[in-house]
Amino acid sequence: MDKPRIIEWPFPFSGLSTVMSHRNAREGTSPDLANVRLFDVIEERARGGQRPGLDLSIDLGEPIYWIGEIPKIDSELGIIDSRDLVVATENNIWIGTSAEQLSNTTQFVDYVAPSVFIPFRNKLYVYVISKSSGIVWDGDAGWSDWDSENMPFDVTVGCVYRDRIVLSGGLTNGHRYYASRVGDASDWDYGQTDSAAAFQGGDIGETVTALVPLQDDYLLIGCKTSVYLVKGDPMAGGQIGLVDDKVGIMSNSAWAAMGPGTVLFSNGVDLYTFSVEAGLNDVSSEKVSNVVEHGNKYIDIPEEDAEYEETHHFAVPFMAPVVLYSVRTSSLWEHDKWVLEGEEVAGDSLALHLDEPPSETTEVHFKFVDSVMPAVAVDAEWSEVDKGVYLIIQYEQGCGGIFLDLRSEGIFPDYYDANINPVVSHFFDSEKSYHRGMYIGSADGKIFRFNDKSYSDNGYDIDSYITFLPRRIGGSEFIKGIVRKLWLVMDENSGPADWTLRVGDTFQNVVESKNKVSGSTSKGGRQQVARKRIRGSVVTLTLGNSETDKAWALESVVAEGRPSGRQK
Repeated sequence: MDKPRIIEWPFPFSGLSTVMSHRNAREGTSPDLANVRLFDVIEERARGGQRPGLDLSIDLGEPIYWIGEIPKIDSELGIIDSRDLVVATENNIWIGTSAEQLSNTTQFVDYVAPSVFIPFRNKLYVYVISKSSGIVWDGDAGWSDWDSENMPFDVTVGCVYRDRIVLSGGLTNGHRYYASRVGDASDWDYGQTDSAAAFQGGDIGETVTALVPLQDDYLLIGCKTSVYLVKGDPMAGGQIGLVDDKVGIMSNSAWAAMGPGTVLFSNGVDLYTFSVEAGLNDVSSEKVSNVVEHGNKYIDIPEEDAEYEETHHFAVPFMAPVVLYSVRTSSLWEHDKWVLEGEEVAGDSLALHLDEPPSETTEVHFKFVDSVMPAVAVDAEWSEVDKGVYLIIQYEQGCGGIFLDLRSEGIFPDYYDANINPVVSHFFDSEKSYHRGMYIGSADGKIFRFNDKSYSDNGYDIDSYITFLPRRIGGSEFIKGIVRKLWLVMDENSGPADWTLRVGDTFQNVVESKNKVSGSTSKGGRQQVARKRIRGSVVTLTLGNSETDKAWALESVVAEGRPSGRQK
């Protein structure tokens, strides 16, 4: 009698991988996952589980364009002793010690979004793009005009570098960059020649899209399809050189500083890191062909609703505008009507009209025919708490997200309810621990905060699941096997988890196979959940949350299989 074979699945610590085939995918990756983290929210240990939920902090009532902070530096000690949170909406700028304590500060100034926001020396400098003028906030004196005879106009990006305000971008002279005098945001007199004087930077050749300071020694200048590096201060012998002439930075929000001297950025397709020591590195294309474009996202009609009806209603991620879908079943249709026509009926719902039922009606699948939804904006922000970068991705309709865990270099997609609609983010590094954390701003004026103790997004369900890489049952792809048992070891405080064990003849078809057993865990801890035998060559497992008001976390998963004949 053939001995039983133990099949183990470690949590996919390296996150999503859609480039390689299921057979050749790197160990520790998943072909499909959503709303999960390597470090779970129950005990924050590296084992796998549901991502944290979002709590509503405040509703400001108009679209949010930027979230940041004003560090307050002690003039004698030279250290930051407190911070104010700043939120810019469509017509107002709000400032306070926390999201819950924001106050409208702009009743008497000429402000409108979008603008360039630059915290500098205990003040907030705001360049209003549409007016080519600026205002400055001083916590003691309030708002005043920020102008100078030689101050550049028509700029779209800004930062602080070597104690200077640097501005660039725009339609007029977008290929140049400009810097104020050291320590003086109002002095833009380029006629002076001392080492601290204001200056005009060299001709980049492309319109500048991002200014990224790397400590006090380097300034990364990003364009759509190129990146340059300024070394030192140009007024004191500094130099500028080309880093790459094929990779660019999408916008001034599409980058995040990850610590001293290292930055992560997106060109609107992939993710890259850059440091002076390590240079430029692609961190996403070996796993996902286009990390910021979400497509090929399959939606299942629940089995109990899978009987043929003339019309199906369902929710669509990101309020996707695509209306044509392909049908896939375990067997081909006997006719060539592969297209379903969808029409928008309300909000994030579509109706599907089927001319004829497929030959097998259980588990009808469909996907976006246009599997690419191009990103129109990307906002990246480093989280010191989570040791990773959150990316908020906007599409023409709706939003998505990605968490890049720098501890495991794993890519973990996030999906949000259409009512959340995130557009910007900021890690508020408050000196008060109960205000410190990652904040998310929405297109309709709400500010949310990630909370490890929240298991929904402000009351909206989080669909959290993973699919594990297929495994051979009989030791070879050409040997069939029988899976007899499945054990799941959940955290003792884990909520119930739904599971589906599938077997198939090949690595490719097993993920969608109808030869399966399904169920739910009844509690936390170790439990045997599958006792029905199923036969095939390869097996895979999908695991996700069962009760949306509770989080799940996984310790380990093991199945038992036995060889049972050759694959024909």
